[in-house]
Amino acid sequence: MNIKRGLTIAISLIMLVSVLLVISPASSATASGSVSYTPTVFSAGVQTLTVASGGTFGSGSTVYFYISTTTSSAGIIGSYVGSYTLAGGTTTLSNSHFKITIPSSIAPGSYYLLASDSSSPTSSSAQFTSPALITVSSLSPIFSISGTQPTQPALVTGSGWDPYATVNLYLTGIDGTPLFNTYISSFTSGSSGSFTGTFTIPSMASGTYTIIAEETSGTNTGITADSTMTITPYLSVSPYDINGAAGTTLTITGYGFPAGAKVTGANVNGVTITIPATTASSNGYFSTSGALKSSITTPGSYSITVSYNSTSYTQQNAVFVSIPNPTDLGFIFPSTVYPTSPYTATVYDFPASITVTIFLRGIELGNI
Repeated sequence: MNIKRGLTIAISLIMLVSVLLVISPASSATASGSVSYTPTVFSAGVQTLTVASGGTFGSGSTVYFYISTTTSSAGIIGSYVGSYTLAGGTTTLSNSHFKITIPSSIAPGSYYLLASDSSSPTSSSAQFTSPALITVSSLSPIFSISGTQPTQPALVTGSGWDPYATVNLYLTGIDGTPLFNTYISSFTSGSSGSFTGTFTIPSMASGTYTIIAEETSGTNTGITADSTMTITPYLSVSPYDINGAAGTTLTITGYGFPAGAKVTGANVNGVTITIPATTASSNGYFSTSGALKSSITTPGSYSITVSYNSTSYTQQNAVFVSIPNPTDLGFIFPSTVYPTSPYTATVYDFPASITVTIFLRGIELGNI
């Protein structure tokens, strides 16, 4: 009886283990299919922002990328050159952003990228996607951007590109979007492979963004470099030139503020501008109008401050007060003047030490 019971338990355990083996996920790698990459031209020894799509891997696994001298894993050189972890329940790459670093010891030439969800490429269980042809270049181009405010100019300097090459700048998006997401501007390198130029920063919310430069014509067409650009707020005021009288209406336009920022107040050098509460758009833009609560009587350049999200931003030299009391100003001018003949004009009650220009039907007659 005991022997029979023991045999029954043993058989039950064997059956249970068999069921667990059937329903448990396979421990071996499952990579298959093909993967496309952007870019396909790389610099050795440099981190290159790369976007990949395609392939099939284990759900939620980490995908490893290997460089190979052949179309098979037998030609893999060293360890993986990049990796990307899929979201839970995801089995394929879809505009996935990650960095690839080709070892500096690798000579320029043609190679292949293989992707696997195994971190041990020599393991007998490792599986790989179809090989993707890439080029390793001898170039190591770079560029930098100086400028932070939307609608304002930014300075771009680049070096290490092919001579007389066309280099396009793009704003890249977040993970899941194409590498070349939004075109910004184009530049042409000189004989040394360097370039300098400017572009107008597009309207975008505050934050740090990745900018991609791609050589679109030249010996190494397709090679890229990336840099960052930090966006900060910018304010413009219309009209810029005001008389400073109480009740003067100003339109305030903001760029580069946080997406959805709550704008609650504004002032010109401490003088309140009565504005309604407003909300910045997803790209950090807003426009609102209000009136000066009290007068500004001293001519000159003034800053404007906007309060938002429990903080504030001040734009210097945003408003110019030129005529504080226009109703008190006057001038005396001859009733008759003759071409080429001198005349005398008198002005009064203008601010001291300023230049007054006299016009006749839009034609400048002179300055006092």
